[in-house]
Formats: sequence, C-alpha cells, structure tokens
Amino acid sequence: MLQLLLSPSGRLSRRTYWIVALGFGVLHTIALAIDVAGGAYSTVEDQSAPVGSIVTLILLWPSIALLVKRAHDRGRGWWFLLLLLVPILNVWPIISMLFCRGQEGANRFGDDPYEKKPIWWIWAGLIAIWIIQGYLLQDFIASFSASLEETHIDAGTQSTPGASTDAPATEQQAPAQ
Repeated sequence: MLQLLLSPSGRLSRRTYWIVALGFGVLHTIALAIDVAGGAYSTVEDQSAPVGSIVTLILLWPSIALLVKRAHDRGRGWWFLLLLLVPILNVWPIISMLFCRGQEGANRFGDDPYEKKPIWWIWAGLIAIWIIQGYLLQDFIASFSASLEETHIDAGTQSTPGASTDAPATEQQAPAQ
C-alpha cells in the first residue's frame, strides 16, 4: 500500500487510480464536514479550514505520485504533468490520464497493470460523493450569504456622528441678488 501511495515509479491502471481518487474524495468530504460542523466558513472573516488543510497537505504527495504513475501507464514521463499548469493545454493530460487506457503490454515504466473488471461502481461512488459535496457546498453558500447580508445590513445601519439621515439629497442655493 505504501508503494502505491508514496512511490512515483511504475504504472497505475485507470481502475486503481479511480478507486484511490474515490478514497481521497471521501477523506476530503469528511474533512469538509468536520470543518463546517466546527464553525469554519461561518462568517466572512472566518475562512479557515484546519482539518481540510491538514488532509490536503497529507494527500498532496500521494496525489502527485499517483498522477506520475498514471502518466507512466500512458507512456509519458513526469514532465507530461507540467502541462496541467498551462491553461487550455491542461485539458489534454486531464482527458488522457483520467479516461484513456494505458499502453498495452509492458513499456519502459513497467508491466501492464490493466485489469478487466467493471468500474460502474466507481462512477456510482464518485457521483454519490459529488452529491454529498454539493449538499455541503449548498449549506456553506447559504450560511456565507446570510453572513454577507448581516455584514451588509450592519454596515448600512451605522451612521457617522453629526450626520443626519433626513437631509435632502441636494441643496438648493438662494438666488443671487
């Protein structure tokens, strides 16, 4: 398991990649739920997400290692991942690594890891995670909007000392004599 998550050498099939990505998605969803339950994102000023940040830092290297292995399965080196940083061109490695089958047979990075098993349940799991994250995001947006409205209302009711709110918008000058 450590070899799978920590080493960028070798190849990784789409199936294995999606299973691990599903697990990472579950961990991020749990972290988001813990942060929201703990009061993170409750106000405009409080944008901290301590649990989510820790989970992201922990999963950063394994995510990179998995992407490198997936690039290896497609017959590409780690440099192929640098295209992810280039706008518009980043669509190519995304589609290639997430949806295209790796090279058949052994290549310079190792043996073919392809397994002929159905992956419908992986897609079902991903859709379930996206739905759960959508509900969590919906709650976040509702609470964030409410806090913005409260801030706007509070800012609108404050008045400067000596200012009258009943003053006319424009003052008329007396005619010159």
